[in-house]
Amino acid sequence: MPHSSLTPIILQAWLEYLRLEDLATAEVDEGFGDYQRVFAKNVQIIDNKLCLEKPLFERLKQIYQAACQRGNPEDAQIALAFPSLYRVQGKGSNQKLKYRPLFTIDISLILKSNYRQTGWSLLECSFYPIAANLIEFYGIEEPEVEQLIISKGILEFLKDAFKRPFTLLQDFQNQVDLPTRGCKANRAAYVVRASLAPYNTRLKQDLRVAYQQYLEQGEACAWLQPDYPAYRYLFSQPQPPRHDVLFYSAFPGKIPDEFQAQAIKYAQSHPLTTVFGGPGSGKTELSLHLLSQPIYERAKTLALGEADCSSLSIFTSTNNSAIHKFQERLHQYFSSPLFYLPGGSRSIIFSQTLPKLRAALDWLDQQTFEADHYAQLKQAFLNKTAELEQQLVEEPALQHRRAADTALLAQIESALGELQASVESIDSAELVNHHLSGFPVAAYRQIESALSKAQVELSEGDLLKRFSDWLLSNTTAVVFARLERRVRPAWTNAQSTDFPFRLPINPEQLQATLTEVQAQLRRYEQWQTAAAAHEQRQSQLTGIQQQIVDLEAQRQQVQARLATYPNQDFYARFYQDHHLLQVQIFEYSWALSQQEAIRRKSEVQAALRRFEQILLGDEQAILDLKLNPQQLYQQVSLVFPVMSSSLQSLANLFPVLETDMIRLAILDEAGATPVHQPFPLLIRAQQAVIIGDPQQLRPITNLCTDTIEAYWKSAFQAQNLDRTLYYRYAPTALSTATAYHRAAGATGAGDTGQGILLANHYRSVPAIVAFCSPNYPGGLITKTEPRPSLLGANFLAYHVAGQQVHLTNPAEIEAVSAIITILLEHGYGLGSSNFSPKAIGVMTPFFHQSAALRHQLQKQWPQFPWNDIGTVHQFQGGEKAAIVFSPCQHERNFLSFLNRDANLLNTTVSRAEELFILVGNLDELVAAGGETRRLVQHIQQHGEVCSLP
Repeated sequence: MPHSSLTPIILQAWLEYLRLEDLATAEVDEGFGDYQRVFAKNVQIIDNKLCLEKPLFERLKQIYQAACQRGNPEDAQIALAFPSLYRVQGKGSNQKLKYRPLFTIDISLILKSNYRQTGWSLLECSFYPIAANLIEFYGIEEPEVEQLIISKGILEFLKDAFKRPFTLLQDFQNQVDLPTRGCKANRAAYVVRASLAPYNTRLKQDLRVAYQQYLEQGEACAWLQPDYPAYRYLFSQPQPPRHDVLFYSAFPGKIPDEFQAQAIKYAQSHPLTTVFGGPGSGKTELSLHLLSQPIYERAKTLALGEADCSSLSIFTSTNNSAIHKFQERLHQYFSSPLFYLPGGSRSIIFSQTLPKLRAALDWLDQQTFEADHYAQLKQAFLNKTAELEQQLVEEPALQHRRAADTALLAQIESALGELQASVESIDSAELVNHHLSGFPVAAYRQIESALSKAQVELSEGDLLKRFSDWLLSNTTAVVFARLERRVRPAWTNAQSTDFPFRLPINPEQLQATLTEVQAQLRRYEQWQTAAAAHEQRQSQLTGIQQQIVDLEAQRQQVQARLATYPNQDFYARFYQDHHLLQVQIFEYSWALSQQEAIRRKSEVQAALRRFEQILLGDEQAILDLKLNPQQLYQQVSLVFPVMSSSLQSLANLFPVLETDMIRLAILDEAGATPVHQPFPLLIRAQQAVIIGDPQQLRPITNLCTDTIEAYWKSAFQAQNLDRTLYYRYAPTALSTATAYHRAAGATGAGDTGQGILLANHYRSVPAIVAFCSPNYPGGLITKTEPRPSLLGANFLAYHVAGQQVHLTNPAEIEAVSAIITILLEHGYGLGSSNFSPKAIGVMTPFFHQSAALRHQLQKQWPQFPWNDIGTVHQFQGGEKAAIVFSPCQHERNFLSFLNRDANLLNTTVSRAEELFILVGNLDELVAAGGETRRLVQHIQQHGEVCSLP
């Protein structure tokens, strides 16, 4: 379906949901005067009819017609409720009655007709159970109340809910048991204006204004342009993040990790950023870094003399604990008398917002603008910015040097390899025997010559030789005597070596000796050749070894240089390497903003005074605001660039609905935020970051399954929208259409969209993270160190069978009390303070068990904080050192309430920082399967199963 057709249908569907939610409001203030909301007189039920006294009918009709003339008939929804259950709050003139209807019957249609003395049939009217009150006052369990039957009419509903038949509505009024505690009660019926739920009033107004803007402007609406977060929220899919993005500013405190930096980078160029932030993943620190960016951007325009822009960021959530945590971290890391303006409910505005505005006015009165100081700040800001930019400019040269050194190291390694191979080759050559090094070669050559002559002399020869031998008397004796004289000098030399010579004494020895001497000489010559070759190799080896020494030294130098180069590229490391520089840039940015406020003192003070009037509800100031709302908030943000508010109270700070009023909107706990609630915030913002965890608890709706089905048919099916669009846009599609799912572009069941995952976990010990980790894509990366709890193990389980008594499990309550005694003895405390930082929290899935636990534990320990004992939903966003969990099982089918998805136990376990204690029937929890079985098995593997003392 085209966006032009889909937009008004979505807005109308959201308004219809708010109408249903108003009719299912759990508590209604009695009111007074024009704001009277409960009419408890002149109302009667006769049989199945409603009878009103005529003056009351005329007054109600007047209220209804006035709303119709304003074009908002749903503002005058009139409903009937009975019996009367109410609480009294306050004393004296401040006393208020808070009515708690069990169900409401919508009687608005009777106001379109004329008065009837005989009354109007109630069986033809729509009715809406109010789950919270049915649970509290009549003990209907949470899993049961969702399945109450309303499609067969109110009499069948009453039979189903109260386990007994009623023939007439008057019978129910007269016969139903009234609660005996927790409220005052009587059987009277009363009429209630069911459309003034405080948390919905401004939201409905904003959505109606958006709807009217669309009717007047169509797709030309500013917020329906693709570059605005409201359009992206409705119709776009997140784009893949880019790596090569630079951001200049960082908030003091913790350095962003790689996942947080990815989100900050994405937000630099996208109107809508979605962050998947699991428990303990640093969502608050990410928010602080994000809000520093608009302050930097504004400082840049001031320093460069460009057109001024707003620097206003707002942190919002439906969860007050998330806002409190944001405030704590902000004040922990950055302290300034200005900078941050808390907002929200009227009580906060009067107690905190207005005093800070007046303090800012006084501060400005005391300041004097100094042009020289302003110029110095600008230059210092530009210098710091240029310093970071210079790092980026130098990056190519740095990478070139790194690449060159990497290549050089590879060359050196290759050369060293070749040289080492040569060394190994030389070392493996045949070794030379050094025993011939002292051989007397000259002496042996002389001996050889003498032996050869003697042999010739002794040979027979021809006749002439024989005659010569006779003539010369060359007899054998003479020859050997002459031989002895000839070799004596050489023989003497040889005798003093390792190679002595024995002189032959007869012709037979002469030949053998000559042969041996010649062999010795040949061996020496061979040895001499080998020795020369060996000497040459040794000389070569010495040269190679020197080359190796030189290359090793060069390699060490190159390796030392490479060690100074970063392991990652600039975009992957700048936010860590230059965090202090980015913090300085932020501090100069804020200083520039303050100086600009002083320079423009008169107009900024005028803006602060107008803003004060707006917060006080001055109608003329609000009318003036509509003329140029962007300018007012731009001026205010020079002094207060950061604000906070619950999402429901946002319109107290921004009473008109226009674009570009907020530079950056941050919504936390989006996984627990209904899909329709952030839309007015997104219309007002230029840019938005949606942070949530789809694996934690989802939003709560007070509507029964039958009511939800009827809503699907009227708000979607009747408008020709299929189930796919219902799962994307319906506030009742709790598992597929939270604010997080919509921002992440989720398309239906099982899809959590494409948010940027914060995978690092900084809160709980590894054993606890290990239970939660499988619920997240790719798992969580534990950044905490293992540490024992004060009881040793990080997980403990106590088997307690117990049984149901008035929707509670007293045995579990008694066990919890005993366990808390043990915890206190070992050093845990009640409430977090400087004296007992290791606080205890007690959780259960069910209202009645929660109330019984609170009653017992506060009776035993009056100082036990009320907020530290409650249901899992009440603990969303909180954390304690030790969590004690009471599942309060009494029927196995009730465990399906815990097991229908992983969210409930994931939230429960992730609240614990170092110790999680399970108290319940372990056998039943295992037998139920699913997450309860996984929890018990995890405790058996990573902790201890203990017996109660």
